[in-house]
Amino acid sequence: MILSKRKFILFGLILGLIFFGLVSFAQTPEEEKKALETELKVLEEKIAQYEQNVNSVQKEKKTLQNQISLLQSKIKKLNLQISQGNLMIKDIKLQIVDTEGAIQKTTGQLDETRIELKGSLRTLYQENQKGNVEILLASRQLSDFFTNLANLEALNLRIAQSLEDVKSLKISLEEEKN
Repeated sequence: MILSKRKFILFGLILGLIFFGLVSFAQTPEEEKKALETELKVLEEKIAQYEQNVNSVQKEKKTLQNQISLLQSKIKKLNLQISQGNLMIKDIKLQIVDTEGAIQKTTGQLDETRIELKGSLRTLYQENQKGNVEILLASRQLSDFFTNLANLEALNLRIAQSLEDVKSLKISLEEEKN
């Protein structure tokens, strides 16, 4: 059975070669030349088509690379803008810290001036409660009386100056807060 199977395959091959040989031998040299030229034309057309495909793919590749380069440039620009914004935020934070420090300093000065003003006003009130005659009698010498009056005048000037300081510090504080 194996032998007959081999014989059958061998017979089929021989028959195929004879048939193929007869077909190819049946053509005249001109017919064979025309057939070859036709096949050559078909192959040339396919080659031209593939070349066009390669060119278009290369153009698309260049276009896509340009788009990628453009997008990468935009990304770099945006990253730099983000860095710039972060630096601006840091600068503003430092300005806020400086302004808060200045506000605290001004508030402290304002509080000190108010305390000083309260003390001066208290002293002036106490001295104003005494009459000039009482001050004169309380003084050992006449020069002490005039010194006491000069001190009261200086106290009045210091109070006026303290009031001006409080006003200017308050204005400065409001400006710093804004």
